[in-house]
Amino acid sequence: MRQVPITRQIQPGRMARGPHRSGAGFTLLEVVVALAVLGISVLAFAGVFAIGASTSHAQSDQSQAVVICQSKMEQLRTLSFSDTESDTTQSAPYPCTGTGLAPGGSTSQAITGYSDYVDAAGDEVNAPASQFERFWAISDPSGNLDTIAVYCKQINSVSPLNVHVTLTTEKTDNGLIPANCP
Repeated sequence: MRQVPITRQIQPGRMARGPHRSGAGFTLLEVVVALAVLGISVLAFAGVFAIGASTSHAQSDQSQAVVICQSKMEQLRTLSFSDTESDTTQSAPYPCTGTGLAPGGSTSQAITGYSDYVDAAGDEVNAPASQFERFWAISDPSGNLDTIAVYCKQINSVSPLNVHVTLTTEKTDNGLIPANCP
């Protein structure tokens, strides 16, 4: 018996189906699966970039809080132990209506004479216009040594992160008294 090869004729404009088709194209299912995998990958990377941007913003805010805390710390370190009148809630030259380095204050709540509000540039402002709130505490002098702690927290921010900084230092008496206070 003689075997006769079977050939299919394809009409113009029609594609061959089955094992004899050419590998020149992709099926719709293959394209949909490839797009789904690509979409999931892009979404995963977008999430990573969003987290990175948020972390970068928080680090910037944290650095700014450190600078603002440090400026208050330096302001307090310039005062003498005997200065209990300089109003350190205001910019220098200080009026003689404050607490100076008198022991007191808190790093957990606002206490009159031991707290202020500042904007992003570190300038003292009223509470509604502020970006940071600062609290400070002065320990009782022990011999010739004071402990100063300054706490800064970010307020009125669009960031959902809780940015706060606490700096603590010990200070020996430098004998400086502001010129405008006795």
